Amino acid sequence: MVKINVKGPVISNNNAWIYAWLEMDYCCPKDIETALEEAAGDDICIEINSPGGLCASAFEIYTALKGYQGKVTANIIVACSAATVIACGADEIYASDASIFMIHNSQSYAEGDYRDLQMGADALKEINESIINVYEKKTGLSREEIQDLMDNDTYMSPAKAIEKGFINGFMPGMDTKDGKGGTVINAVASVAGMFNSFAYAIPEDKAALLKKVIMDGMGQQDTGNNAAGNTGSDQVTAAEKNKEGENKMTLEEAMAKNPELKEELDNLLKEAEAKGVTGERNRLKELDAISASVAQEALNNAKYGEKPLDAKEFAYQAMLDDKIKMSAYMQNAVSDAEESGVNNVGILPEDSEVSNEADELAAYANKRKEV
Repeated sequence: MVKINVKGPVISNNNAWIYAWLEMDYCCPKDIETALEEAAGDDICIEINSPGGLCASAFEIYTALKGYQGKVTANIIVACSAATVIACGADEIYASDASIFMIHNSQSYAEGDYRDLQMGADALKEINESIINVYEKKTGLSREEIQDLMDNDTYMSPAKAIEKGFINGFMPGMDTKDGKGGTVINAVASVAGMFNSFAYAIPEDKAALLKKVIMDGMGQQDTGNNAAGNTGSDQVTAAEKNKEGENKMTLEEAMAKNPELKEELDNLLKEAEAKGVTGERNRLKELDAISASVAQEALNNAKYGEKPLDAKEFAYQAMLDDKIKMSAYMQNAVSDAEESGVNNVGILPEDSEVSNEADELAAYANKRKEV
């Protein structure tokens, strides 16, 4: 079985070079079609870990998978948005027990007068109809129910995706039970925030600046349109030639030729470094604040050891260590008492000689206090 990866955002063929140049994960139709040609009818497995991307590119990949002569299996780790359309191009879909499947409405940007905005909204509705065609064919759900799931940006655990018919089952060897006889259902409440943090490593405004200075540095104007649904110019650019090895330009050369790129990257690095230095300084300061109650060796390990700790983690660990030491101390004390026989010593009679001497010493000490 031939393995084909769908990793990172789903993008157009024309923008693939910038992701490759920056050594970032991506998926584009051309790469998938090439992989299918090389597989030459053998069974294939698509491994998907993607936040989604362009509908047009996903539609192209879906169609290519549906037209492939061999059996197509998809294994899901993360499939969101347009990546779910690609998944539905497979004959069978299986999920890791640690996976997410997410569907929502198509999205885009529009500007202009009220007619332009209305045309943009109408276009999105029609794109939704095409997406629903794909989901309906896969799941057998009604179009109304699918639209409701899309309207609510539905994140599905593997169990829920199986229940809804998007996924056929778990990957071979994956545990489908929770250990108590119930089906595994993973929590997805915070997953939206997770995708906001890693779906695209480069913020959109920084990516636009980066692309501009690279294109300018290679003597090529950007004639493409990056809005959702547009594929951009088919013109072979100098940057694309660079990908093929005809022109060579390293990141260092691009920055030397474009001071604004170097300045922007330097500012990002300085900002990250400043945050890191401030955070480390605060961590050490907080550890010093509790240093009086802990051993110096333990404090140094927390500061500079193989596994540095912050003040909260260190205080908690110190509390656990003290609890363990106190428990051991009490056990040793009890054991020592039993061995020494101190527990067998009785109370002295009041009229004993030792008792009288103690009374005399106490009386003498009290008299001295009064002087």
